[in-house]
Amino acid sequence: MIFVVTFLLTLAGALCLAWAMPKHFRQWFSTKHMTVLAGRYRIAGWSLLVLSQAICLWTMSTGLAITYFLAVITLSILCVAFVSSYLGERKKNARA
Repeated sequence: MIFVVTFLLTLAGALCLAWAMPKHFRQWFSTKHMTVLAGRYRIAGWSLLVLSQAICLWTMSTGLAITYFLAVITLSILCVAFVSSYLGERKKNARA
């Protein structure tokens, strides 16, 4: 249960941090990147990551929680990277 909660929070946080960058925002939405939205996505992303880390620390011992959080965030970032890469290739092939 804790894995699902922390994974979803870190996945949402990683997505928000990716959307805060102009390149990734255009990859996902194909619209102009807005600076106001970037700031909100950045704050939301870091807040979700901190919340996920707090949940890990609350439910486990400190050493285990840090290790667990790093493993889950690695998996989340890997998923976001694969999906972003897939979307970029898919849009390139659609244009050609």
